[in-house]
Amino acid sequence: AFHPYLDSLRQELQQRDPTLLSVVVALVAVLLTLVFWKFIRSRRSSQRAV
Repeated sequence: AFHPYLDSLRQELQQRDPTLLSVVVALVAVLLTLVFWKFIRSRRSSQRAV
C-alpha cells in the first residue's frame, strides 16, 4: 500500500529499533486523527452554513 521508499524505510526501522518504529506509528496515528478531526469539523461547519 505504501511507496517502495517508505516500505524499505519501515524494514530498516524494524531491524534497528522496534521502539522507534512504535513511536513513528504513534505519530502517524496522531497525524491521521488530527486530519480526520479537521475533516469532520470542516464538514460540520459547511453543513451549518447551508
